Amino acid sequence: MALITCPECGREISDAAQACPNCGFPLARMDVRPAPAVQAAPAQTGETILVVRRGFALAAAILGTVGMILCMLQAIGAAGPWSDFWAETFTNAMAIQAALATVAVVCNWVGFLRKARPLVLTAAVFYTLALAVFIVTGLFYMLLPMIFAYVGHARMRPRRMTVEEYMLD
Repeated sequence: MALITCPECGREISDAAQACPNCGFPLARMDVRPAPAVQAAPAQTGETILVVRRGFALAAAILGTVGMILCMLQAIGAAGPWSDFWAETFTNAMAIQAALATVAVVCNWVGFLRKARPLVLTAAVFYTLALAVFIVTGLFYMLLPMIFAYVGHARMRPRRMTVEEYMLD
């Protein structure tokens, strides 16, 4: 004899009871089997597990972080192959690019850590915007993170694999 929770009042009652002794809710028509407490991890042949691949999202986050730092340094005129000329001429564009890169990197890292595909896609869009704002430095700093973020978003789609496929992969 096991204890179950009454769906009406929430009290614990016997699974052999026809009705809840507290509120009178009829239990005869319900399936009163108790749910298993903990499911065991799949270890038997042929069982499937849910796999989320995040390698490209991690690569995009690392490359994007490096690109963001370089964008910020260039925006303040401290680094970059064109630091003298570009810092005087296009300071606003580089600052906007650095801000967009920062948003992209934050979305990318949070998406990677939480396995959230929409955030990785958001990061890819912000990398694209950062590239488009100032194409000259964007090609150097944002192109690879953008590509890796789009591919990472596509590859993060959860899929079922057998334990054997996962071990071989």
